Amino acid sequence: MVKSSVSRAYAKAGLPLWVTPCEAHHLLRIRNFAVNVADELADWIARRLSMNFAAGFLGLKAVPVRETDVVRQLLKMGYCQANAQEIGGLICELQPGLYQKGCQRRSMVDFPA
Repeated sequence: MVKSSVSRAYAKAGLPLWVTPCEAHHLLRIRNFAVNVADELADWIARRLSMNFAAGFLGLKAVPVRETDVVRQLLKMGYCQANAQEIGGLICELQPGLYQKGCQRRSMVDFPA
């Protein structure tokens, strides 16, 4: 249920990613992740971070993101526990701010009645 509503919200926004893969790559490199890890995860992280912006922009509820879910996905992708926890914490730390930015952007846009 949540996944389908998230997909609809993201597609309906029709906006470019709020967090670009290049910015996500840079974010990982600042935290001393290897280049190949940053290359591999840049698009995935950009999409995860952009979903809450799109939800805020559309006036929907924030996408629930639990660190344990993110860590579990990263572990399935083959990342070690420490890296998965660090990346999961990073994503959970940034999500509320992006939702708030989406809400602020929505208030600046005039929607047709």
